[in-house]
Amino acid sequence: MLDIPQIYNHITSIALLVLCFALQLGAAIIFWNDLKTNNNRISNGILFILNINLGMQVVIPNIIGYFNGYSVEGMLNIRPDDLLVTTLVHAISLLCFLFAFKYNSLLSIIRSRAEINAVVRTKITRVERVEVEDKVLVILLAIGYYILWSNFSFSLIQVSSTSDIAIYTTTIFEWSSIVASIIVITLYKGNFLLKIFAAALFLGFQVYFLSKGLRGGLLIFIILFPFYLYVKRGYIDFKLVLIGVLAVIPIFPYLGGDFRAQLATTLLNASPAERLESLMTGASSGSDEVSVIGATAASLEKIYQRLEATRNSVSLINLYNNEKGVDLRPTVSSLAAFIPTRFWPSKNYPSSSTEDVNGTAMYVVKSETYGFTDMGPFLSSAHDYWEGGIFYTIISAILVGYGWRKLCEWGYRSGYSAISLLVAGSLLDAHHGEISVISPLALNIKVAFFQIIPLVVFYIVIRLAFRLRIVTKQKLTRTKP
Repeated sequence: MLDIPQIYNHITSIALLVLCFALQLGAAIIFWNDLKTNNNRISNGILFILNINLGMQVVIPNIIGYFNGYSVEGMLNIRPDDLLVTTLVHAISLLCFLFAFKYNSLLSIIRSRAEINAVVRTKITRVERVEVEDKVLVILLAIGYYILWSNFSFSLIQVSSTSDIAIYTTTIFEWSSIVASIIVITLYKGNFLLKIFAAALFLGFQVYFLSKGLRGGLLIFIILFPFYLYVKRGYIDFKLVLIGVLAVIPIFPYLGGDFRAQLATTLLNASPAERLESLMTGASSGSDEVSVIGATAASLEKIYQRLEATRNSVSLINLYNNEKGVDLRPTVSSLAAFIPTRFWPSKNYPSSSTEDVNGTAMYVVKSETYGFTDMGPFLSSAHDYWEGGIFYTIISAILVGYGWRKLCEWGYRSGYSAISLLVAGSLLDAHHGEISVISPLALNIKVAFFQIIPLVVFYIVIRLAFRLRIVTKQKLTRTKP
């Protein structure tokens, strides 16, 4: 007797695998074509990161899921057809993004190699812009040290409270200071001591992230560094990428498992050094939480547990399909983020469907998928679908793709200026903890208000101050007898 449900699951599983391979192959072809025909290194790098995102968020977990029966301990029932629908929604979002990102862009971006070199050379050697950007980067690094000191003081030395200035500075400039350190390390051609200053800041943040059990710091290392190195060199050193990935893999699973549990118990009051020692010991001990490259079922299961964005996103898709969507509330709350709470006491938390952070997608997916409150990754397409269905998913992907296209053009025409690269780094952080090219429109708006606009205003103020100083010097020179 035919087992109809089993046959149906097998067919949908095969269809899911075919779709995943088609998406990854198509994205790889588009990246390779862009690499060969487009001189814009930011565009090349963005498409490279897009391929990494697609592999880690969708393709690899779905392939592993096929072989282990899509089974994860403690997770509510996720069927292959649910994953297929979720992946199809993501495929539509990806196609719309690429259409907006690439359509007609060759007419405005592609130039001859000699011409782009001339543009870059002309822009970079402008004394005013170079001096202004040097000052901006140095100030951001100094702010970064202040933020790092505040973070360690508040979180690790158990200070009872922290100042409002530290909170606001961290919200606005923490990520920008990290990106600034990477830009100085990879692109800066000036003072070598400044590179050391930047490297120490970057390592300090890595220690902080690791001691807090945050895996986002590792993604910075394996994604942002290759991206900015490519902008400088014009080619991707896959050996460096592979070395970075192999260095991170032993730590990545453990950070999200036993170590994070220990932070709430045995390591609650431990010093940063003690936490790092425990992390390194656990990551190299060979426990079942740290199965790295082995082709065993246990290691595949651990990897599958960690790469959960597609599985979690099923919950968002089902919520909308069951008439429990949020009617664009996360986007509206992000648009209203600049309005002080005293003028709108009942407004929602930015990018949330409720008045607190528990209404954001990263908390909703955990409560819906696992039945408890915690943060979890999700696909940008599922977030948009949760807000407004397939139509809003398409609109959001087109707007985000067009925004990235304009940013790439600006970065190219400015000779890969530091401010354009800082903005690119902020946009890559819009999708919480993912270092992702495609992110929900609500999160892009939120990061614009809290990071990009303050950063651009900060840059403009420094530039105006620099110009004022030049004008003042010129007037003094003319008035001398």
